[in-house]
Amino acid sequence: MVALWGYAIGELMGVDLASASLLVIDSPVNSKEYKAALVSVLFDKLKVESVLFMNSSVLSLFSIGETM
Repeated sequence: MVALWGYAIGELMGVDLASASLLVIDSPVNSKEYKAALVSVLFDKLKVESVLFMNSSVLSLFSIGETM
């Protein structure tokens, strides 16, 4: 998976992973262990600069202007 993510983000999308800030759209049912493992791979293997996890439901509300 690491090679696939590196290829997809770095080669296909043309993003420099060393200076990339990634937004991970996440389901609220994913465990903390899953998120920790994903962050470990992103930082240790792919060397991204920063990662932000956002709940897909919250992003949906932002898209229609419901921020309060």
